[in-house]
Amino acid sequence: MKNKGITLVALVITTVIILIMSGVALNLVVGENGLITKAKETKNVYDNAVAKDQEMQDRLLAYIEDQTEDMPDLETLEDDAIFCAGYETDSAYYAFMEYPEGKYYKITYYEDESTSISKSNVAEIRAALSEMVTDEEGRNALYSILVESGIAPVYSNYYCYFGGYFRFTQDQNGVDGEEITNPSKILGINIYAAVYDHTAVVRIADYHSYDYIEYGGKYYKVNIDSLEAIEIPQSEFQVVYEQIIAAGPVE
Repeated sequence: MKNKGITLVALVITTVIILIMSGVALNLVVGENGLITKAKETKNVYDNAVAKDQEMQDRLLAYIEDQTEDMPDLETLEDDAIFCAGYETDSAYYAFMEYPEGKYYKITYYEDESTSISKSNVAEIRAALSEMVTDEEGRNALYSILVESGIAPVYSNYYCYFGGYFRFTQDQNGVDGEEITNPSKILGINIYAAVYDHTAVVRIADYHSYDYIEYGGKYYKVNIDSLEAIEIPQSEFQVVYEQIIAAGPVE
């Protein structure tokens, strides 16, 4: 009669298989790409989506509240607000007004003598100023605004108004002007303004049509004619300085 039972080899093999399967199962649950990690990633994605959705809702509600807020009537705006900019098209005239507490409004005057009022912002006013400076009447009006408001030039005949830079010259033929959009030239205008305010120093003057200016711990090379400025390393400034010293005084 034979004895029935589990041999030691079978027991070992079974144990090994169980351990392997347990390891695989454990890795599927807690491994780097396991179920727990995936669950956490899914939760983070969900939380981020909820936060973005809430932010969009808050912005929408703020926009609706802003647009539905009681606005001044036309007479109040024309009496109390400060005219900032305006331009005309074939169908209407647009006036941009600054109201107390830093509020801006756009009044649209239509050809049929009707009007509409909407809220505005600095970006719209900047765009309106660009329209003005390209038109002779608007250019004169903008120059008058600057003069009557007591706004002083930043440097020479360059003005800064609502973050925009404009050049104006006046002679017997009227006012000529342009908007300055070149960042290098705007930088040069501000550097020369700093020189006149004694917050910048001309270290080398008029060397091959350039001024070498130290400003805010940095060195700049500014074209005297175009006013365009570029930042240069101190080593380049030092080379130019040594060249001037080596050349000696001009006879």
